[in-house]
Amino acid sequence: MAQFDVYENKNPRTKKHVPCFLDLQNDLHDILATHLVVPPVKDLEPITHLNPVLTVKRETLIMATREMTAVPGELCTTKVTSLTDNRNEIVGLSIFWLQAFK
Repeated sequence: MAQFDVYENKNPRTKKHVPCFLDLQNDLHDILATHLVVPPVKDLEPITHLNPVLTVKRETLIMATREMTAVPGELCTTKVTSLTDNRNEIVGLSIFWLQAFK
C-alpha cells in the first residue's frame, strides 16, 4: 500500500455513495494494522481548500475530508489507481488549515 493509492470499496451497502477509499497514511506507517483513509464521494458540494475535486477512473469525486477515518488494512486490497499526481491538492488543504488556526 502506498500513500495516495485509491482502493475499491467492497461494501455493497455503501459502495454507491462511497465507491473507493483514498489512503492518506504515510508509507512509513505501512506496518500498522489500520490505514488512515478519506472517501472520495459523488454527491458533496465542495468547500474551497477543504474538499479537493478528484478524478478516479474518469469519474469526478469530491474528497470528503470530514469523513476521514482509520480502517483495517484488509479493506484496502483492490487498488483502483494512484492519486500521487494530486498530492499538492490533497496535502495543500492540510497546510491551509494549519495556517488558518495559527
